[in-house]
Amino acid sequence: MMLKRGVPAIALLVLAAAVQPAAAQSMEDRARYWAASCAACHGFEGRSVSEVPGLAGKSKADLYRALLDFKSGANKTATVMHQHAKGYSDAQLEAMADFFSKQKR
Repeated sequence: MMLKRGVPAIALLVLAAAVQPAAAQSMEDRARYWAASCAACHGFEGRSVSEVPGLAGKSKADLYRALLDFKSGANKTATVMHQHAKGYSDAQLEAMADFFSKQKR
């Protein structure tokens, strides 16, 4: 069976099968990847070893509210957090807040 422009249907099925694992990745797994960018300042899995606040084990609601405040500009105290937060959707920020809240301090 051939589709438009000579693309065999089997080629589309193979492509769809290759893409599916990434699409099926859980929100928790994706949050772990997004949160990895926070490690440079907040430490691995949110366990800070510097004066930058740690995120691990904090309340999901508090973390999420803080991220939303950075994103909206309500909190202007950080030097780069407002720019980082603007790069994520609210759902992504909530997933990262959930991820950090589940980490041991």
